[in-house]
Amino acid sequence: MERVRELRKGVSRVCLISGGEVTVTVDQKPGVSGRNQQFALYCAQRIEGKNLCVLSAGTDGIDGNSPAAGSVVDGSTIARALARGLSAEAALAGFDAYPFSMRWAIRS
Repeated sequence: MERVRELRKGVSRVCLISGGEVTVTVDQKPGVSGRNQQFALYCAQRIEGKNLCVLSAGTDGIDGNSPAAGSVVDGSTIARALARGLSAEAALAGFDAYPFSMRWAIRS
């Protein structure tokens, strides 16, 4: 977040591209998710209410045990999910970000 804030000083738009793999620990029987979906949902909590968007995807087209390659979230993802009774915390804890992100991450 700090890096994005720093880059946005004096400009209206910024695109920060980063490579690598995030690490996700699964403490219980997993739901349907992958590290990119978990990371995107985690980011959704951090960018809530801000004019930011996060895309996290596997370049091989695979993300964990889900049929998706990742997820896209923005500053309104959490509010839209809460309005529908969904919990990001529960989805993250249950390693079940795929159903959460596929329903509410992208504006419909």
